[in-house]
Amino acid sequence: MLGLSGILMFVLALSIYYRLNLIYVIAFLIVALGLTATSRLHYKAHTWLELFLGFFIGFLPQLIVLNYWL
Repeated sequence: MLGLSGILMFVLALSIYYRLNLIYVIAFLIVALGLTATSRLHYKAHTWLELFLGFFIGFLPQLIVLNYWL
């Protein structure tokens, strides 16, 4: 979750900064995040809280860098 959410935010930042239409890549990454979270829950490897924390820990640094970049 941490890695995929970081990649998702990075692709979103690239899409915003360069004004590119990366909607298919963004949609694929969102689906990949959903599948990853579902599989981690199904195999009881993580709890909901751990998944949310992993998502936000990967997402927030990219969001902070985005504020300095743009």
